[in-house]
Amino acid sequence: MRIVARALWAGILISGVAASGRAEVPPPSKTPARVVVNGRTSTAVDVEIVKVGQELPRTYSAPACKSIPGYDWYVSQHFALRSEVSEEQSRELLLFAELAYPHFVWIFGREPPGIETTRIAFSYSKDLDSLKRASDVDVGGVGWRGGGGGVTLAGSGLSYNYPSGGLKSHRRGLMMHENLHAFQFAVTGHSSFHTPVRFYEGITYSLEQHVYDPSKRQLTVQVFDRASGNIYHDTALSRQREDFVSARDLWKGKEGLGYRPDLYSLWMHFLFADTDRRMRHRVWLDELLHRDPDVTLEEKDAELMEDLFAPTNELDRAFADWIAKRRNSFTYVDWGFEQEGDTLWSYGWPNWALNAQLNVNLLLEDPPGDDPYVLDWPVYQSKPPIVGTVARGVDEPSVGAVLDFSRRRDAKGRAGLGFGVGGTGQRPDGKSNEFQEYLGVFVRGVGGESPSVAIGGLEGAGETSEALPAALSRAMRENGQRLGLTCRVARDAFQVTLRAGEDGRIEAFTASVPIDEAARRRLLAKPWAVMSKDNYHGVTLYPDVERGETNDPSRPAPAGRDRFLAEQETYRLYRAAWRLGSGAPESLTALRDLLLASARKDVAAQAAALKTYHERLPALVQDLEACGDEAARIGKTLGE
Repeated sequence: MRIVARALWAGILISGVAASGRAEVPPPSKTPARVVVNGRTSTAVDVEIVKVGQELPRTYSAPACKSIPGYDWYVSQHFALRSEVSEEQSRELLLFAELAYPHFVWIFGREPPGIETTRIAFSYSKDLDSLKRASDVDVGGVGWRGGGGGVTLAGSGLSYNYPSGGLKSHRRGLMMHENLHAFQFAVTGHSSFHTPVRFYEGITYSLEQHVYDPSKRQLTVQVFDRASGNIYHDTALSRQREDFVSARDLWKGKEGLGYRPDLYSLWMHFLFADTDRRMRHRVWLDELLHRDPDVTLEEKDAELMEDLFAPTNELDRAFADWIAKRRNSFTYVDWGFEQEGDTLWSYGWPNWALNAQLNVNLLLEDPPGDDPYVLDWPVYQSKPPIVGTVARGVDEPSVGAVLDFSRRRDAKGRAGLGFGVGGTGQRPDGKSNEFQEYLGVFVRGVGGESPSVAIGGLEGAGETSEALPAALSRAMRENGQRLGLTCRVARDAFQVTLRAGEDGRIEAFTASVPIDEAARRRLLAKPWAVMSKDNYHGVTLYPDVERGETNDPSRPAPAGRDRFLAEQETYRLYRAAWRLGSGAPESLTALRDLLLASARKDVAAQAAALKTYHERLPALVQDLEACGDEAARIGKTLGE
């Protein structure tokens, strides 16, 4: 392979095409992807990507996928991308694909056979019409004729995407969603998914809910409580409380259920939330993928679910109880917010409301609590001194944020928070709107001659608009145009403190408005909101919560929400015990239960349990050999 350029770009090793326009396709071993995995988070170290032009890589989609004029091929360790977009975009797409890959493997408990020599193919077009033409070429006729988003075709095992939607997070999610479909085809063979829709759409919709920090090249998948657009679980939880769909409804097919990606995603989160359920589900998946071809998918699915999760009424109760404990922190109201790490970047282009608006359902009257599913992505930024004290569930609660004006295009627009959102108002089209009434706190004109803060808009509360002091504005300019905002509901006033500067040299300014008792009750008991209009504003919230993710994600740890050290060993014991049924020796079930109990403990306890597993394994294999031929065969696989 002749290379004309080789450089380090954002942790990605770049290789180019030779001057002749041709490049040999390197094997996967020559394009290593070094990614650190910790739970549901991946961090890119070095991901080598090679542009090979029109040279056709070896993929699981052969012979269907082809080289197409106008598209270039790029390869990384596990993926081959046929791209019609820019080289920079193409390399970024492969980076995200490699960051997501370890989590694909965790979900299925295996890699595709032959991944050492064969890559998973995906195609990225510049628009929907181009995507359709590319799929026509691959299938040799009429390919995809659906609408927006992406698709993975069973006939080719190839995933197709284009830049659908305006949010980068939405585009990344679509690409990872379809790539997981392609991964499943690579595992099962691309004539069929071999699994029911609640699984193959549940894993993709749950995985695509993600948070990405571009500065760290860190991707967290299967985020239950993210703030960026397409917040599936806010919708799913509401619908489940109105009309509960049981586990049995899901696999038996409740009349009128229809296609419910929000529910499928919620279901997969529930299954993965408990180690025992997850292990049973992995047995279900393995048995389903290896079922007798004379038995239909529906028959085998129902048989396995009844067997593995009996009694099913207990599973339904657990599902209902788990849902009752969940409360999504965000409700999307109007366009549009892009989440980068802990920061929301608002485009400030509302469709019909007065502001771009994202409601925050962490009420000021509620204590912070300790729920691992609340804001369940890594903590990227500790609370800076410019925010001050935040505390919910106290007599005079407060919450805070950092407003970032560094990406603004001019001094126009406003950004801030709204409190007590709800009630009724009028949309521009004259229809009622329950999100219009609130007490707004807006900072305006940053970068201009007279930046100001305005407070008001709620019945029972006062109003004020005040210019920011020159010293505060200067401190903002000297420190990245970042402004700390702390809002406090006192006994008879709503107080706003603005701060800028570095620790030890912080400029502060306070403004307040009076509030009556009715307004105070509203501010405490109703959601608050992130708001923006007419510019590109960053908002990092500090709402006083016990974060679900607090470890250092850049340090290696097992995949999965609970980072279980004995994941594979426990699964092998589960599968062995299930296959042997009542014939399983006590030494097998006892060792299985010991490992299971360690999953809820710290790393040291998990490591001790794993040590015990290896110590007891020889004796267990002997016990199995004494239980008959089938048990002996199982014992042999445990000992390998």
